[in-house]
Amino acid sequence: MNRDIQCSVEVLTHNCAATLPKTLKSINRFADVIVCDGGSIDDTVAIARAAGCRVFAQEVRFRNPDNTIRDFSGVRNQGLAAAKYPWFLFVDSDEVLAEELVEEIGIIVKAGMPPAAYWIPRLYVHGGRIVRCASSYPSRQMRLFHKDAVHSFEKEIHERIIVREGAAVHTARGAMLIPVLENRRERLKKMDYYIVLERQRGERITGRDVLRTVFTAGKVIILYNVRLLKNAFCCRGHKLPLLMEWDAQLYQIKNAISAISALGKSYLYEFHRRS
Repeated sequence: MNRDIQCSVEVLTHNCAATLPKTLKSINRFADVIVCDGGSIDDTVAIARAAGCRVFAQEVRFRNPDNTIRDFSGVRNQGLAAAKYPWFLFVDSDEVLAEELVEEIGIIVKAGMPPAAYWIPRLYVHGGRIVRCASSYPSRQMRLFHKDAVHSFEKEIHERIIVREGAAVHTARGAMLIPVLENRRERLKKMDYYIVLERQRGERITGRDVLRTVFTAGKVIILYNVRLLKNAFCCRGHKLPLLMEWDAQLYQIKNAISAISALGKSYLYEFHRRS
């Protein structure tokens, strides 16, 4: 195995033996692969070690009692602290790097490019085919960066890396491939999991928070529907099924309802406390 790309890669795992082999195969050219595991009881850890990965346990303070992640930034920062190389990439245990992206990262690292952060385009995979048309496109996340160009990860949910002021930011040409959950029950379960985490962050929700959440949800839904209409007439590639498109909008609706409900409960608590 030719691990010729001197870049550290972090993979978060928890009972993902079914998907991890494909992920690790797509990053087998990277010289340092860190698997940060959350107490898996399947073959996840054995698969990671057999592939030559360094395996660390997610700190208990970042996990829920059932070993699901409570603080994603905390766990991401674990891997960042353990990285051997200045260039750092993070992927999920079901994501796959397209060969074009691997080659591109190899060029960036080997050419000694100045410290920078890179947005990585994300493409869904449905039924074994790459989805070319989706209302949530363009979808991209800042997944690759030089440690001198950033501070650390922030936000317990939907974590993000904080770029240093003045650091260069680019967009990669290659993409990460993201398999969509075919089972709708599993999709909705994952959706509800993130909504619950959002409400459990321990921060008291305010009216302003609710207005911001509702406004964002409305804006995203309008944007998604405009793109959906455009894709129906202009896109000839493989499309995301309409039910999956609806579920993406359903997430926004349920998140807004959850915020309104949390605010109502907060007002009721204050009312009973004072009465």
